[in-house]
Amino acid sequence: MSTWEMIVEEVRTLPPERQKEVLDFVEFIKGRDSSGRPHRSPAGLWAGLGV
Repeated sequence: MSTWEMIVEEVRTLPPERQKEVLDFVEFIKGRDSSGRPHRSPAGLWAGLGV
């Protein structure tokens, strides 16, 4: 069984709200840059600077 098939099989057993969490996590992983660090929003970078 491939990794993809194992993921699908496991996710199918979850209730819909947990499936949404899995989707959110996948989107989070996809949003990372090649260094493995998540992207930061300008608002977060400027927080505390009074901008």
